[in-house]
Amino acid sequence: MSPAAACSQRSPTGPSTTIATPATCAPSKNSPKPKPWPPRAPSASTPGESAANKTNFAPAKAPAANTGIAKPHTPENPMLIEIWSDVVCPWCYIGKRRFESALSDFRIAHPEVEVEIAWRSFELDPNAPPQRTEPMAEHLAKKYGMSVARAREIQTQVSDAARDEGLTFHLDTAKSGNTFNAHRLIHAAQKAGLGDVMKERLLKAYFTEGKAIGDPQEILALAEEVGLERGEAERALNDDATSRAVREDQALAGELGIRGVPFFVIDRRLGISGAQPPATFLQVLEDALHHHPGDTPATTEDDATCTDEGCAVES
Repeated sequence: MSPAAACSQRSPTGPSTTIATPATCAPSKNSPKPKPWPPRAPSASTPGESAANKTNFAPAKAPAANTGIAKPHTPENPMLIEIWSDVVCPWCYIGKRRFESALSDFRIAHPEVEVEIAWRSFELDPNAPPQRTEPMAEHLAKKYGMSVARAREIQTQVSDAARDEGLTFHLDTAKSGNTFNAHRLIHAAQKAGLGDVMKERLLKAYFTEGKAIGDPQEILALAEEVGLERGEAERALNDDATSRAVREDQALAGELGIRGVPFFVIDRRLGISGAQPPATFLQVLEDALHHHPGDTPATTEDDATCTDEGCAVES
């Protein structure tokens, strides 16, 4: 299912329902609550407790011995922040801006802490064609049985949310398509130290400039703009290594229990889901800085995420 898919909408008085809307949903208004993370397969249930409701968690890797002293983040041991997202996910772009705001404040408060960002691949619609040619509002209206007017109204709502973060969305001209090659270019750019600028350029190209995100020539030109050599970018789109890198990211997301994006993982110890407010991101970064080896991993819960079934929203 495309990222412009159904949204799970929670009402204050009723259970979750599914409505046919694009990935243009309002973020949760409630602060998320931490819970242990990442998940592992549930163990046998105790009497009266179903496996579905039982929460069992363990770190993705065995934690170090609990010495009570957090290992300093130095150039040799940076704080690693891995971000799973897709370049056609509206909350991923909005979440990127909010996270950048928090990270800027964190770096001012802790200039001694080295931080490394790693962009990880997540395809919301792996089976999408290279490019959809019909206008997005018409595509959504046909796919989900809504009026074109309603589809445009929803696009306006998400554009308003983006504007609050200083972003300009032109969803009426967005040219959706398969994002696999875009992720391959991000991996190639990361090897050249250009991962963040490549990610930003692809997001802006899709949401603001109406460029065809699945067109190889379009995205190759974008790679050149950010400083990746044309030959290197072309090799990335024909290289088994970049394909494996994308698939490995997706497999790791499954192992860590990541089912929606954006999703931020800090030192493989703390996770935060969704386009959180900057204050929430900042608090998690502070928690990560003081997280002692052997502590229980944790994550946050939020509805401002997109999955292969759409984007969740809490009303």
